Amino acid sequence: MCIRDRVKIPLLKSFSSRTIYLYYGNNFSESASCLECVITLWNLSIDFSYGNDYASSLAIDKEYLYIVGSDRIPGNDEWRIEKRLKNGSLVWSIGVNPTPSDDRAQLVAVDEDNIYICGSEGNGWKVEARKKIDGTLLWNYSKKEENYFHPDSCADIDIDSDYVYIAICPGCGWGGENWIIEKRFKNNGTLVWRVNFDPSEGAGGWRYIQTINAKDKDFLYVGGSNYGIKACGTQDMCWRIEKRFKNNGSLVWTVHYNPSPYNDDNPFSIDLDDEFLYVVGTAQNGNWTWAIEKRLKNNGSLVLRDFWQKGSKYSWYGDWAFHVISYFDYIFVGGKDRSKGDSQWNLQKRSKGDFSIEWIWQFNPSSEEEEGLDKKSFAIDDC
Repeated sequence: MCIRDRVKIPLLKSFSSRTIYLYYGNNFSESASCLECVITLWNLSIDFSYGNDYASSLAIDKEYLYIVGSDRIPGNDEWRIEKRLKNGSLVWSIGVNPTPSDDRAQLVAVDEDNIYICGSEGNGWKVEARKKIDGTLLWNYSKKEENYFHPDSCADIDIDSDYVYIAICPGCGWGGENWIIEKRFKNNGTLVWRVNFDPSEGAGGWRYIQTINAKDKDFLYVGGSNYGIKACGTQDMCWRIEKRFKNNGSLVWTVHYNPSPYNDDNPFSIDLDDEFLYVVGTAQNGNWTWAIEKRLKNNGSLVLRDFWQKGSKYSWYGDWAFHVISYFDYIFVGGKDRSKGDSQWNLQKRSKGDFSIEWIWQFNPSSEEEEGLDKKSFAIDDC
């Protein structure tokens, strides 16, 4: 039986002490002031190798957790893919080391039979499909984008009934440039269409594609940063949100929002319901604050915006919102804050109507600066 106020929430994050930390909690509280709103069911701390091991993303189905990231077992970063029971027990794990450089699995999505993973391979990017039952490879595709000296990155991946949608950041290791979006067949990875464009229209600067959402039947919603006076109003970075047709990738509308006269304004995650988009990211107002938006799906018009900041006002690390999940009458927003002096996990449950906070859960596994909930590093498991 599904109980809306008894959601189970698996969360994961790696940090620079080389440990991958997997936490599974259960929400039993509706109190906005409650600091124990997520009750620990179990947690697991894993150190695979001498070096930094990274857990990047997780996805869930009715029985299992699927986790992707990297370890340094061969001496360099290699892809690591895991399937675990929801009590944390390992079912299978796969290490893939395609190059002597650092290779990382970054994002994962699942359907009834398969898992779909994208990440970096050397200086390029790679996407692949595997069977959920045992991890057997079905197909893969890798590419180094032309005319980009710095490494490419997979920014996001999503799926629908027949296709895989990939957001690619070419040259993302330094500055980010064009936005690239691909649609591929799930069964064999064949390319359907590809969009490759400069959102700044020649202004240059930092342009990072960050997120893609394929939940809607007919449309894609894409977000990231843009740059320049024409798009942003000032010569700096700003948010860019897009709606595109799924059938051919053509643009329906685009909106921009410039929360500050500084760089590093980025929307990191988009989720949706029948009427609205929910977008979360950062606003660099001389510091870093959470920015949360509600927009109409039909035209991108702003309905509601909120900011949240509890950390060190002038810290380089600041407070960042990285992921949002739409869930019945609520959104769950995850990221990090520095309210205790160093970065820590922060998960918030908010009302969709006015963004009022139902509860905030914070967790600080160590004194490391790199802790936080990243994009697609938590999920809702309510059944």
